[in-house]
Amino acid sequence: EDDEALHRFVIESLLRMYDSFELDRKQIDSSRIIDIHYEELVSDPTATIARVYEHLRLGDSQDICQAVTARQSQNADYQTNRHSVDGELEQMILREWSSYAERYGYTAKAAK
Repeated sequence: EDDEALHRFVIESLLRMYDSFELDRKQIDSSRIIDIHYEELVSDPTATIARVYEHLRLGDSQDICQAVTARQSQNADYQTNRHSVDGELEQMILREWSSYAERYGYTAKAAK
């Protein structure tokens, strides 16, 4: 089925991409790279951006943090999209991407 082939392609693509990234990451000084979770960026963008600026030594983050805070105020009613997948697909994702989930601190219902 087309959906199944697409799902398999997406699963395998992420695995290849992150396997390659993790190999290259070893060559990057830890002061030059930072991991952030989407959820922390959405829940507290100002603090997240300040942390990124500090970690990467990008200078003063005050101006960008003020701009982000102003933008948030302008879009106070904005809600992120919500997506859902069926249980079988969710279990496949959890199973196939378990190494990614563990590496980046995402834990979810155990894959069966």
